Amino acid sequence: MNVANAPTVLATIEGQPISVNVANTPTVLATIEGQPISVNVTGGTVNTVEQPNATLLGQVVNGSITANTNIFTSNLSITQPSRILTVAAAGVSGTLSLALTVGTTTVQNYFNSGNPLNANSWYEFSIDLPSGVQINYQYTSSTTITILVLSEPL
Repeated sequence: MNVANAPTVLATIEGQPISVNVANTPTVLATIEGQPISVNVTGGTVNTVEQPNATLLGQVVNGSITANTNIFTSNLSITQPSRILTVAAAGVSGTLSLALTVGTTTVQNYFNSGNPLNANSWYEFSIDLPSGVQINYQYTSSTTITILVLSEPL
């Protein structure tokens, strides 16, 4: 948001209006839900936090799967060091595993400490991986599953 030459900036967080007064002062005054907050800005600049851009590596939405077979027809490639977020829900209880392939070697281990996921419940898992590896997933029960795999650069 550009605040140059503007004494008041109006914005919203979760639908609530926020006003910020930045007129000729190193102190920024703002209100959230009617409560004043004060932030001292030193050096005349405000640092911003940039959120990483997540990309969707793969998804299956309410797809039928066979127990102990790869969920994705092709492995998903990790092209840069990334945090991989896996969001999954299955129609029946079972255990979700990640197959990690480096070169010609594949290692497969379970999420959730090897404990079965409850049916019809959402789960989210994350793992940091280097570039140049490939991943796929398996589930120990034949069922319908929704799984989203997102990649956030590290």
